[in-house]
Amino acid sequence: MLTTFIYPVAASASQRHHILLLHRDGTFSQIEKSDLENKDITVKPGDEIFVLPQVNTKSRQITKDITEVLYQIAISARALVLL
Repeated sequence: MLTTFIYPVAASASQRHHILLLHRDGTFSQIEKSDLENKDITVKPGDEIFVLPQVNTKSRQITKDITEVLYQIAISARALVLL
């Protein structure tokens, strides 16, 4: 049953996904693609399935750097206005 929902997403060739299973007791299990193929996964009532895309860290770093530069420019401009 789990493979019906997750395998089409996880098997996508263009992106890699991290699949997590949140149990009712608050613990997480990471599901590997081999687990999906072997159908070795047991989902109990109340469990939640998370399919998380892999985040490109370079784009996040660029966004952080640009935001930091804009913030510094704004602080400098405010200091000049107050002079």
